[in-house]
Amino acid sequence: MKQKLFFLLMVSGATWSALSGSPSMAAETSINLCNANTDKIYVAVAYNADQKKLARGWWAIEANKCVDLSFPLLDDRLFLFAQSSNQVLNWIGTTPLCMDLTQVFDFPDAENLPCTGANQGFRSFREISVSSLSTGTAGTGVPTFEFKPADAVSVGGLLKFCNDTTDLTYLSLSQKKSGEPKFPIKGWFMIDAGKCFETRRDPDAEEVYFYVQGGAGKLSWRGDTPLCTDDVKGYSFDDAASMDCKGNNQVTQLFRKERLNADGFEFRLQVADAHEIRSMVDLCNSRSEKSLMTIAWERPQFSGELMTRGWYVLEAGACVNDLPIDSAEVFIHIEDAGPARATILEGPIEACIDQKMAFMFSHATQMACSVENQGKASFAAKSIAPGKVRLDVP
Repeated sequence: MKQKLFFLLMVSGATWSALSGSPSMAAETSINLCNANTDKIYVAVAYNADQKKLARGWWAIEANKCVDLSFPLLDDRLFLFAQSSNQVLNWIGTTPLCMDLTQVFDFPDAENLPCTGANQGFRSFREISVSSLSTGTAGTGVPTFEFKPADAVSVGGLLKFCNDTTDLTYLSLSQKKSGEPKFPIKGWFMIDAGKCFETRRDPDAEEVYFYVQGGAGKLSWRGDTPLCTDDVKGYSFDDAASMDCKGNNQVTQLFRKERLNADGFEFRLQVADAHEIRSMVDLCNSRSEKSLMTIAWERPQFSGELMTRGWYVLEAGACVNDLPIDSAEVFIHIEDAGPARATILEGPIEACIDQKMAFMFSHATQMACSVENQGKASFAAKSIAPGKVRLDVP
């Protein structure tokens, strides 16, 4: 996936009123925003409106230039965020508000938005008192605020992940402040073999957590921080650490943690650094009739918890290939594909399944299993060798 162009659309103060009406009858307050840098900057502004914080952006300000803007302020406060065009310098504060990172936006309640949409993210705005600003800096007689290099936070502009393997890889990542309990997370970002993926660095972030799958399911780059993911589709979770991760296709994975510094961050995905799944299993139906199969296994990093997955609809003699099983045992439940759904293979191990739909549960022994169509199934244990394995059942 290629990084989108930095801030695709920009507006000036002169054109903003055509895009969005004023949310209140407050008098317009003028302010000069000045760029005291040698590089262009992009500015977002927020203010109180109807007991909410309205956030708008973006305004482009050329180096050593100013823009004169007007806002219907209900009080004396204005909230500002700015970033240099190379994404290294950031002018931030302590008020987190949602914004669109790539396009013009107008969010009437930026403080309380879920902020999980494509290219959306929270950024920390600086609060200023308009009445305390000097009126002489720009020579216009209106309050003036200068974005000075000395007041900026310098961060590496990009997070970069490069795929040095010969297979497609999929990346999930979370950026956050150190000590912040919430883990906002997004995935999956596809990285072709020999290519790199780049994404913008959150200027507030001090840590990045990531998990990567590759090698057609055989390889993973992981750590020791458990976070929830969606295993089958793109997703965005506001806090992957607090979720019970027991929904269909939700899988807890162990994320790797890296500290961020003022430089850009780069990580190279190499086979030598990856965890290799123990067995790649071909599961084959040795019956003379069509069978419905579901499997379960215990991941070594989550002792005592079974992952279940199904259904595999296999004609007589057919196989489902390359199931990644990170265990010396796999547990199998088989039913006949006929209307009666007679059980063909079961055993003493019980775990939750969905009795009608395709499913994947990563905490199948801990689930209440009380949602419609869910139920407990009994599984028989089968030992499997490392490497490529063919398993004929029943």
